[in-house]
Amino acid sequence: EHHLISKYLPLHASRRVLGPAGELWWLDLGTGEPRHRFAAGDTILGGAAIDEQGLCFGSRDGRVYRLSHSGELRAQWDAREPIVTSPVAAQEQLFVVVRSGRRYAPDRDTLVPRWDIQLGEGENFLSSPVLARRRLYVGTPANGLRCVGQDAPPVPPVWNHGLAGGPADDRPRPLQATVA
Repeated sequence: EHHLISKYLPLHASRRVLGPAGELWWLDLGTGEPRHRFAAGDTILGGAAIDEQGLCFGSRDGRVYRLSHSGELRAQWDAREPIVTSPVAAQEQLFVVVRSGRRYAPDRDTLVPRWDIQLGEGENFLSSPVLARRRLYVGTPANGLRCVGQDAPPVPPVWNHGLAGGPADDRPRPLQATVA
């Protein structure tokens, strides 16, 4: 039935009829029956980073979601571009790579961004970051595998100009900072 709907309706109309394209499901391991579901704003292509407090994942809607183990939304953050990779959880922060190659490090619980860095040029950053021995590694389309930092925020905090000018998350510029 869903195939027939999308065949005859334009894509945007199909999405309105069918609802979100991305859902995260919790299944009962014994029965296979769904226990909880969470609908994101678009497709979820990566995996979830799971810890003792809950889980985090990204979506093509550009958001990173923080959920409890029972599926309750705890926090979300908008990176303003599709996320097609899996986040990785470190001690106090997440590492998230967006499609254009910017790597963000939001706080693991609140998802408030701490810092970010551009990994290279292009639009096809599909490699999920990997954390090994407190070093972060990411595959890039043009520069191969890169070691791009440690599990610690830089000091002093960096104010990033954002892709379109201004801070990356529309916050006002801090009174004191270094400029990347």
